[in-house]
Formats: sequence, structure tokens, C-alpha cells
Amino acid sequence: MHNFIIKAALLWLLLLLAPTSLYADDTEIFFARANADDSQNQKIANVMILLDTSGSMRYCKDDEGFKDGQPRWCDTENERRINMLVRAFNIMIDDIPEDVRVGVGRFRRNQTDGGHVLVPVIDNNATNRSLLKEKVSELNSEGQLYGDPQGGTPTSEAFYEMYRYMMGLSPVYGDYSGTTKDADPKICLEYEQEETCEEVPVFEFQQVEYCDPNSNAYNCFREEGDCLRWERHRGRWYCVDYEYTYRQEIQTGTRQQCSEETTCVNEVSIVGDDGNYVSPMNMANQCESNHVIVMTDGAPTPGELAPGCSKANRWDDATIGDSYTCQENIAAALNSSDNAKGRSVVTSNIGLYMGDYEKDMKAVSAAGKGATYNADSADALAQAFIDQLELIDEDSKAITSPGVAVNQMNRLEHLDQLYYSVFKPRKSSVWEGNLKRYRLDETVIRDVNNANAVDADTGYFGNFSQSWWSPEIDGYNADEGGARSQLNNRKLFVSDSSGSVSELTQAEVDDDNITSEASFGIPDNALDELDSKQEVYAALKTLWADPLHSVPLLVNYEGGDADDASSQTNYIFVSTNGGMLHAIDPDDGSEQFTFMPEQFLNKAYDFVSEPPLQPGNIREPYGLDGSWIAWRRPEINGSGEKTGDAANVYIYGGMRRGGDSYFGLDVSNIDSPSMMWEIEGGFDGDADSGFDLLGQTWSTPTLTQVKVGDTRKPVLVFGGGYSPADHDEAGERSGEDQVGRAVFMVDAMTGELIWSASSEGSNGGQAHTTVDSMDWAVPGGISVVDIDFDGYADYLYFADLGGQIFRANLNNENDGAGELVEGVTRVASLAGTGTSDQRRFYEAPAIGYKSEGGEALYVLIGSGYRAHPLDEDTDEAVFSIRDSDFRQAGGEDDPVTYSDLRSVTSDSDGTESGWYFEFSRDGEKVLSSPVIFDNTVLFTTYAPGGEDLDDNPCVVRYGEAYLYAADMVTGQPPGDSDSNNFDDNSVIRDIDWTGEKLDQSTIPPSPSLIFQEGGKKVSIVVGTEVVDAPNVKFTNLRKNRWYKMDKDDAQNYVTPLTGEN
Repeated sequence: MHNFIIKAALLWLLLLLAPTSLYADDTEIFFARANADDSQNQKIANVMILLDTSGSMRYCKDDEGFKDGQPRWCDTENERRINMLVRAFNIMIDDIPEDVRVGVGRFRRNQTDGGHVLVPVIDNNATNRSLLKEKVSELNSEGQLYGDPQGGTPTSEAFYEMYRYMMGLSPVYGDYSGTTKDADPKICLEYEQEETCEEVPVFEFQQVEYCDPNSNAYNCFREEGDCLRWERHRGRWYCVDYEYTYRQEIQTGTRQQCSEETTCVNEVSIVGDDGNYVSPMNMANQCESNHVIVMTDGAPTPGELAPGCSKANRWDDATIGDSYTCQENIAAALNSSDNAKGRSVVTSNIGLYMGDYEKDMKAVSAAGKGATYNADSADALAQAFIDQLELIDEDSKAITSPGVAVNQMNRLEHLDQLYYSVFKPRKSSVWEGNLKRYRLDETVIRDVNNANAVDADTGYFGNFSQSWWSPEIDGYNADEGGARSQLNNRKLFVSDSSGSVSELTQAEVDDDNITSEASFGIPDNALDELDSKQEVYAALKTLWADPLHSVPLLVNYEGGDADDASSQTNYIFVSTNGGMLHAIDPDDGSEQFTFMPEQFLNKAYDFVSEPPLQPGNIREPYGLDGSWIAWRRPEINGSGEKTGDAANVYIYGGMRRGGDSYFGLDVSNIDSPSMMWEIEGGFDGDADSGFDLLGQTWSTPTLTQVKVGDTRKPVLVFGGGYSPADHDEAGERSGEDQVGRAVFMVDAMTGELIWSASSEGSNGGQAHTTVDSMDWAVPGGISVVDIDFDGYADYLYFADLGGQIFRANLNNENDGAGELVEGVTRVASLAGTGTSDQRRFYEAPAIGYKSEGGEALYVLIGSGYRAHPLDEDTDEAVFSIRDSDFRQAGGEDDPVTYSDLRSVTSDSDGTESGWYFEFSRDGEKVLSSPVIFDNTVLFTTYAPGGEDLDDNPCVVRYGEAYLYAADMVTGQPPGDSDSNNFDDNSVIRDIDWTGEKLDQSTIPPSPSLIFQEGGKKVSIVVGTEVVDAPNVKFTNLRKNRWYKMDKDDAQNYVTPLTGEN
């Protein structure tokens, strides 16, 4: 329970402490804008924790009285208040992020010391955490009569001393004379032991012929032996001559003699040479926040009062009420920008068994703009310590990726399973990720316990939700529960340069003839714990990185009952920025295999070593950052009928930010994936391959079918990708992008190029269409239209980063690939050259068909600077282009322009070219593809919102998300449109051009339409929110392309309007 409390409460703190983003990707919304490279602006929290060490901390819950003049120790050690405090402090200090700096103060160090800084505010690293825990543990003398804790409760005096510390003023109560324990003005954070060795002589006593025992020059000893001569004197015999043996100490050699000396190598001052406290504040850091947390277990001692505080009655001793009033004054002074440092300090209070004094404690916190928590157990005390850090946001959450996977085996009724890829931003280049499962119940997303899984206040999974597969509550924690909790003995498959895929086993890792340190990208200066291939391999076996842009893909292998997922065999695929594709069993969350391309295995060290952000806070490396699609080839029995099972399953995906390759994988055998082909773009691949213009592979391939001559060919079509050199730097766009300014069609089985289009005159001898105006990259997908439902693609629509929309007309009655494409038409050009109208299209358009009033295809698309979602300089818009000449191929000279379109907010009927809506909120933009349903276009937007970016470089600020709906032909809101078939109670009917504000605050995905009740009801899901579940009339439009129903489905379908087939 401790870990849950701490991790849940601290998740958001990781986001708040992330630094600036200057370039790169939509990850900039997770970072503050403070430029850590050019200034000292970093998200740092200085937290001084003042601990009550009065005698009452010896008690358990109740007052134990006194013994021999001292507070009596409670007999139940685990329930002693001081023991609870030590345990809670240790739990807290082990889990707070490194950018939260912590110090510890205490009440009276002796009977005259009102307050004392025990440890100044120091960086939170492993060494310092050990020191902090050691110092707090020493506050518990474990039953000694005259040991700590002891004495009264001088709360205002101790709080005042912490005020002086934070302000850098001179001590009043603190004793730093250095004469007693903990009274040094400095404290050593780290010691170093130095060993000094020297050669010293070795002496031994040896027998010699003679030495003089009376000389100081020699260590000489004479031993008497037998008497040699006797003499008689006065009747007695005396020996007058002995036989002597002489021994002298003589050097026989040398030996090494060593001694150890302990020296402090990292010392910090509590009090400086000027006699003042050394304040923890860095005045050059705009992004720093400062806090004092006061922990106490009872009312202040009557009579104690900090200097400057007056008594209610000057003739009497100070009362408890006087002390609280004094504390309020101190808290207000700390929180004022007029204090000695000119920077506010937040005061919060944690009470333990405070009883009737809780209201007084709250008044102090209110004066300090902090919070109050009154604990009555060790767990509650631990949680209170975490909660009182002002930097912790109450909306702590993981982030969901741009989409949700559903089980749609029955195409007229999706099953109720929802799969989310989630991640947790971190101050490094590799983030934690996971895959989680929930259940859709009409308008509610439920967890495994049938509870509402989503917090309506945040739009994300609630604190106490428990996803499927999770052994315990995982809430919004991306690194708990989900598929990663079921990981056990991962099967890691890797590719080699020949395209062969095999499982990488421990034996192969250990065999130097098969792998080396270089195989895993281990540098010479590797971390000690990751400096061998065995250690990196072990880390890869448990790595679950972030699926930042990867939408989960669910594939049905064995049909079973179309309405019962438990009877089916399904698998989910999701890729991550750890360079891996994961295959997950949705029944129990177990991982079937992980695939890692060779180029990412060669970067394995970077993925597992948690590399820091690059200058400008660029994430590097990325991995398999894109989404995948599947080709499920049905199994045919001997009678030529479909069995409902899959004969083959092929999946296709790219790298997005991770690189410029596409992969085709055969995953028919879930236990043994294989590589069908790999396409390498740019300068990495074969110069004659035809993919020289292929950039970063952002475009999710679209699977379709064409005829080449008499041959039916399943093909993939995709955009040329993204050109980071031309669009990553904010506010700039080239006249012609280096890469990405092309579209490609390849054979789905072999990966061979069939056709391409670009401004180049030719393409390696392959079928090619030259389009002079294709100057900018095409990162979005290709929308395919099969207008006559014959199973072959007739039109391809795509858009580029120059604000242009194109259409390719296909001829499936041809004599070869050279005649497959009749021509490419520039349908629209909707951007300009100025900053305000440099509109970019990152996503695929949605296409709708309308025959009434003249046949036309409607192209729906929204603009938005995906690489910089915080951009507020461009006037973004959503567009509906009426393409009435779609059957005519070719032509670039007469595109629809911005001025040709009608604004939906104007009274003018405009022209027949279409309509547009320019967003009124600063920076609002479309960052996902629209969806057309029942003649209505649904799309989402993201608006940065909140504080002005230039005013506060330190704020980590997400923004606001909105859902819009409009008639695709007229642009009218659904409630005003005659062609709208949503029921009267639908939320969709109430949406106008102000949008429907969503609970989520990050970039929203495209709306997902999840059909229920045989297609009569549709749940509209945006990420983790079910916006609506209206009753609808029959429609045969699905997202941005047509779908031809199976014969049996079509014959058995009854339209709600007529009741007829």
C-alpha cells in the first residue's frame, strides 16, 4: 500500500520537474519551456521539513503521562509516534524525484533551542537520502529516559527559525557553535577514505659475535650463559666470568605499511562565514519553488512565542492561541513577495492526532497558501508527507496514446473490449509505457471490478481503478499493472542484416562468436551495471518503453462466436520507443513475443540506460514509434467457403521518429514471427530502390488492392514521411523539403515498389508520376476510395506540410504498372508564405461521398503544427473541400484556395468549393484525422490555453481538448442540419462551433466509433472519454474509407428506417 500511495502521488511531479523543449515533437507539451541550456531556470523544489521532536512523540495515540519527570515511552513500539514518523519519512524520501531538494529541521535540540536546522536543503540523490534517513532515525532514542524525543513544543519558535533559514538571516535559536552534536555550522554529505602506504624496514634480533649493550647506537642484548671462572671471596664463591650470548636488532628487509584517512569531499554550510543561514534559494532560477512543511503532534506549549509576535494580553504568558496567531504571521511573511528574499515560500502542515487544534493548523496553512493534513496512522502520515508537497498536482495521471483498439470481429457490432497504450513522461529519452485493457459499457469505461475507470475531473484513469490483467489497483500509473505486470521470460526475436528473424537466447548472448558488446551498442564509458552484453540483454528482457504514437492493433486469429470474445483467439500488437513490437494475448495480458529490428538491437544500451534528454530537450533515441496495420487473409476450406479463421496474418508498420524504414512481418505463427521484407529510405537504403525521398516513416500504411495488368495485387500505400530538418525548428518552413515529398505504393507481399509520385522526373525506372507542386513532406496516411465497391482502389487522397491536398486517380483496367495511375491532381492549396498562414497537414483526410445536387467527394481535413502543438502563431482551420471533378485525372494549376471557400460563421453562401472554420482560441489546431459518420464530420482539436507562454517559462502546461461536429456538406452544426440522423437527446446534436470541451487536457486522438446493438447505436469514444452513445440510422461509411460488407451480412441486414432488406 505504501508504494501505491507514494507512486500515485508523485507521478505528476515527474512532469512538473521536466525542463524546456525547443524543437522536436509533440512531446513539448510535457516539458516546461525554461531554457535549461542558456540559463539556470530549472524546475526545482526546495522543501524544508520541520519535525516535531517534543516529548509527546514518545506516545502512541493517547497521552502516556510522565515517568521520572520525562514523558513515558509507549510500550507498543510500532505505534509510537516517533516510530511512525521515521517510517513515513523513509517511505517519502525514497520515492520523491531527484529534482525535489529536501532538508530537515527539528524542534528544540536542547532545552533552550527553539528550533534547529538539522540538515540543510540538499539535492535528493542516493547518498543524501541515506544521510537524511540517518539523521531522522537519530531523533528516536528508542526508550532512553533522557534521549530524543523530549521537551516541550515550541512550534512558533521552531517555525520562525525555519523562516530565518529560508530567508538567509542569522540564527536566533539554532546553536551552530560546533561544541556539541549536530551543532556544526557545516555538514558533510560525502566522505572519502584515502589509503596512504609506504615501505618501512623490517628488523629482527639475530645472534652476533659481540655488541655493546651500553651503547645507544645499537639495540643490543647480552644474555648470560654458563660460568667460565669462579673465585672465592670471604668464604663464598662468585662467578667472575660468564659465557655471554649477544643479540642485536638487524634490518632483514622491508614491508608495506598503510593507513586510512577519512576526509570530507562534499561539505555544505548551514551557516555561512557571515553568521547568516545559507538560504537554499537560487535567485537566478525563475522556476524554483520553495516550501516549508511543519509536522507536529499536538498543540504548542503555552508560553512559547517567536520574536516579534505579541501576546493577546501583555500581562499574561502567551497562550496556545497566541502561538497559532504567531505562526499565521510567519506563514504570511514567508508567502509574501515582500519578504527578505522577495520570493514566496509555501507553508503546509501535517498533524498527527491533532484533534481540536486541526482548525488552527489549517489557518496557518491558509496564511501560507499551503494545505493541511491530519493523520491518524503511519500510512496516512506517509501519504500526508507526499500530499503536502505543493508541487504535486491533484490531477496526477499517465497519458494515453492517440487511439484505442477495439475488438471488431463483428463489423456491425464491436465487442466491449477497449485497449489503451499508455505512457509516463520522464526527464530522460526513454519513458515508461504499458498496454491496458478496459470494458465499454455504453457511455462508461469500466475496470475489471466493474467500477468507473475514468476520473471525470481529469479525463484519465482514476486513482483506484484496476485494469484487466493487473494483480492490484494500478490507477493512472503507466508502470504498474497492465501487460507489463504479466511479463515473464520474454521471447525476444531480432532480425539480422539478411532479414532473417530468430529468437535471441541467453546462450547466443554468451557466445562471443555470435554476439559482442558492439552488437548491443555498449560504449567504452558504459555504466558499471550495464557494461556487458549479458547485463544489457537482461535489461531488454524487462523493458517496456512508451508507445507514444502507437495505437494498439487487435487481430483475430480464430473466429469463434462473433459476439463472444472469450471464444475467439485474438492477439494485440503495439510498438514502443524501446525499439520493440510487443504481441500480447488479450485473455491474460501475457506477452507472446517481442520483435526488435537489428538497427535497434544495436542501440539497446541507449534504450536501457535511460539516457538524458539531448540539448534543447530532444529525445534520442526513438524506437518503433508508429502504428501498425494488419492483413488478415481468411482461411478457405475445401468447399471454397471461409471458415472464420485466419489463414495468414501479416502486419506492417514504420518507425515514425525512430527512423526511415518500414517492415512487413508474417505473424501467422504467433510463436515464431518472420520478416517478409524491409524498406529503407533516404540515404540508408539501396540507391536504386526508388525510396531515396522516403523520410521518417510517420505515415501509417493503408492496405488496399489494385489490378496491375490482369493481376490482382494487395498493396500498401503510404506518404513519403516527415522531414525533421525542414519542420522541427519552430516557425520555419522550407521552400522544398529534403525528404518525404512523395507517395509510394508497394506490393504487400514483397515490399517491391509498384508506383510513386513526387516532383522528381523519374524514380529508378519504376512506374512514376511527376507532380511539380509536391514540394513538401507527406507525413500522414493515404485515404483510399473504392467508389464502385469492386474491391479495387479508385482514388487516393493525401495532404502535405505545405497545406496542399492531392488526389491520385487509378485505372484498374491497365496493361501494367505504368498505366495504373491516370494522373495526380492538386485539389487544394490552403496555406500561404506568412507565419500566420503556414498551415500544415500532418494527418490523412477523411473522404465522404454525396450524389444529391451533383456527384462529389468531400475532403475533410484540419491543419495543425504537430511538431509544435504549443505554437500560437498560425491561424489554423478545418476544411471541407468539395471535389466535384474527382473523375477527371491530373492538373495542378487550378487548386481550391482559402479565398474560394466559405466561412461557416459568415452569412455568405460563398462558392460551391466548400467551407472552412478558423479557430478562435489561440493556438487551437487539429492534430488527428477527422471521422465522417452519417454525413457528419467529427474531429478533435487541441488548444494550448492557460498562461501566456512568454510570461512563465517554468510552467508545465498541457491545454484543452475539444470535440467538434458539423455537416460535411454545409458546415452546419448537427442540430441545424437536415441530413443529421442522430437522435434528439444526443450530445452531438448540441455541439456548435465553440466545440464540446473534453475532460482530457493533452492532444486528443481521432474519435472512435464503436458500434453496438447491431449498428443501431454507436458509442463515440475520444481516448478515455465516452462522449456520446446515440441511436443512429443505418450508414455504410466507416471512418475515412468505404467498407464492402460480406455477402451474408449485407443480405441479412435490415435498415431501421424501412424494416426491409
